Amino acid sequence: MIVPMFLFNALLKVFEAFSRVVQKLMPEQQYSTLENLLNDLISNSNMEKTFLFDVVSKIYIATDSNPVDMHSYELCSDMIDVVSVIRASFLTS
Repeated sequence: MIVPMFLFNALLKVFEAFSRVVQKLMPEQQYSTLENLLNDLISNSNMEKTFLFDVVSKIYIATDSNPVDMHSYELCSDMIDVVSVIRASFLTS
């Protein structure tokens, strides 16, 4: 399925907005703890950015303290799709 780029970008912005809403609904202490854990993961590995995703909705529950760029989010979202397809193919085999 081919999706026009402007629709794809608009959809990414919707997911980003929902992610922000979920983060605001989370208790501050809980979100801070998740953010600190993701920051620790970055500092102890060779990662540039970390997200904690809900795989079904592709909304990220938390992220590290580095700014979110849409390219990173898009890449992670695409990787979730790839892993889901591979997982489904193994489950049906």
